[in-house]
Amino acid sequence: MSATWREPVAVLLFFAALTILVTWPQVWHLSTRVADLGDPLLNSWTLAWVAHSLPAHPLQLFDANIFYPERHTLAYSESLIVPALMVAPVRWLGGDPILAHNVLLLAGYALSGAAMYLLVRSLTDHRGAALVAGSLFTVCPYRLEVYPKVQLQLVFWTPLALWAVHRLRSRATIRTGLAAGGFAALQMYSCVYYGVFAIVPLSAVAIAVVVSAAPADRARIARALVAGALVALAVCAPLAAPYRAAARTVGERSSDEVRDWSARPADFLRAHPANALYGDPANPGEGERRLFPGVVAPALALAALAPPWSSVAVAYAATGAASFDLALGVNGAGYGALFSRVPLLHALRVPARFAMLFNLALAVLAGLGVARLCRRRSAGAQIAIVAVAIALAVVESRPRALELREIDDHAPPIYHWLASQPPGVVCEYPVGSIEGRLVPQDPTYMYYSTRHWRPLVNGYSGFQPPSYDELVHALGGFPDDASIAYLRERGVRYLLVHGAFNAYIHRSFEEDVRLLKGRTDVEWAGRFPWRGGGYSDAFRIR
Repeated sequence: MSATWREPVAVLLFFAALTILVTWPQVWHLSTRVADLGDPLLNSWTLAWVAHSLPAHPLQLFDANIFYPERHTLAYSESLIVPALMVAPVRWLGGDPILAHNVLLLAGYALSGAAMYLLVRSLTDHRGAALVAGSLFTVCPYRLEVYPKVQLQLVFWTPLALWAVHRLRSRATIRTGLAAGGFAALQMYSCVYYGVFAIVPLSAVAIAVVVSAAPADRARIARALVAGALVALAVCAPLAAPYRAAARTVGERSSDEVRDWSARPADFLRAHPANALYGDPANPGEGERRLFPGVVAPALALAALAPPWSSVAVAYAATGAASFDLALGVNGAGYGALFSRVPLLHALRVPARFAMLFNLALAVLAGLGVARLCRRRSAGAQIAIVAVAIALAVVESRPRALELREIDDHAPPIYHWLASQPPGVVCEYPVGSIEGRLVPQDPTYMYYSTRHWRPLVNGYSGFQPPSYDELVHALGGFPDDASIAYLRERGVRYLLVHGAFNAYIHRSFEEDVRLLKGRTDVEWAGRFPWRGGGYSDAFRIR
């Protein structure tokens, strides 16, 4: 291997090993298990849909096969276009959607660490400091909080965009500005939350770069930054139309929702209950609001913030402070004012997700702090500082054990049968939330739709349209005349009734099947077993 590639390959392998360590035993279950049977199945379906639709029907990409007959349904949640392309070969070679999801999940950890390494290496010219910063960003405790949401691990484009902005100090060219804008756009296509939130660190660093540059260079740097911003806007523009169209159907986030998902200062002192060192299972706290960053990163960041201050340290301190405040949402100083003035924020429900940008700022400052601590010390002392910092970061970030869920049956016969039938709209029953059920069945139906890609009236996403609420209400008396008539009006051709999934709790699966078989407007097509037990019956609506 050439010397040019030796360092990046070694760095990527290091962060891959670190990822496997802190997510153990996920690597042993790449094709079979996920954190839960909600968002991971939604995101597995999204990745599969993009890989399926882009090559064959690119203009219909956002008209996904859920919530029929609604349009632009891919835009009801993260569209994951760039991440889907990254793992599309997994699908094209026949891999399961869960395999594609888990490969991307672990890659999100490792690539975030590698991108942070590049950023801090360029700022400090110190490999050890860069390794510490990359390790802190790879294993930061917040990643456990958002483990079921793969899109929230995909933050590696932001450090790359920051790296390009910093590079303008030494290479103030339009090309460098375009690179920064391109990385920012890729972040938006990977995770809309981080694409929007990244404006905070990018603005802080851009201001610091311009202000600290020689007067003769400021105009060239400013031109490059403007060029990059214009490119980012142009590349992201195609996302606007489907998301605006979706918003007209499903609406926007209410102020009450934003308030519910706004952090409080005390949340930055609460760890995830599964954290082996700090977690308190008896006092779990609110989901997505357990934001404790650990002790190691803040302690090392203090070394960077001791005088004399550099413009870089000031920029990331400002990023950290702004991200902390914005994570507080309506409980902070800035988010409420922005929410009333920036329409883009009306699509985002969880201000607390600014915590990832807070951790990004801490990681950079920690890297700067390690570089300062290592200055004028012996090689042995520097190695010890780096090794201890990384070891402590891993110790305080590891979970007790990841609890992973497995799909009961990866090749159910009923979906093989459905794939062999003529095209038609599908309804899978039970529909909607059922008190006491063990799995959310709509994400399960979406996952299995990757076997046949028939349009579903079912769906699960960040938003749901009024037509879905109407469906759930109309099937309240299932299988009575009104519910079957409603399905016929909705264009449903195939009705799948599941006794599996532990979904039937208050009703009788066998009684519903008996009633359906007795109808003259419904044709029974067969009964199909599940590997985990139970049956599903298929019907055609005439």
